[in-house]
Formats: sequence, C-alpha cells, structure tokens
Amino acid sequence: MNCITHNPYRILGVFANDPLKARTANISRIRAFNKVGKDCEFESDIKAVFGNVDRSEQALEQAISLLSSEDESDFYSCLWIHRTQQLDITAKAPIDII
Repeated sequence: MNCITHNPYRILGVFANDPLKARTANISRIRAFNKVGKDCEFESDIKAVFGNVDRSEQALEQAISLLSSEDESDFYSCLWIHRTQQLDITAKAPIDII
C-alpha cells in the first residue's frame, strides 16, 4: 500500500501518463505553496481513498529523484492511475476512466 499512497506521481499531483510539462508545472506550484505554508490539491490526489498527501520539500525531492530513473518511473507508473479518455457509447461523450 505504501507504493500507492507514497507514489511519486501522486506526490507530484499528476497521473502516470501526464506529460513532463505537467510534472514541472506542479513541482513549481508545490514549491510555491510550501514557501507560504499552504497545502495544494490536485485532481489526482484521491484523498477519499488514499488519505492526505505529504508534499513536504523532502517528499518532493524524493519523488523527483525516483522519477528520474526510467526503470523506477516505469515501476511507479504501473502502480498509479493513468488518465484515459474513451467515448461513452450510451452518452456519446468523452469520459475519464480511472
């Protein structure tokens, strides 16, 4: 369960298949919020299921270092939620599948 609740993608507030641009933007946002002592929330937090997210400076640096290796990035990617959009045939509208 630790691999999911402390997943680096979750700490960075992104889905596993979000582009690097989204990660970079969230890292900047988290650092800015940490400077003023506030918590920031993202769509991928899923706090109702997994609880609060530790986004301290130490946790943030650890998440960044874990995702710098392609092997570890792939490992944690398999353990986190991917953003997908499929066409709901009944509603005929794009829906997010988790």
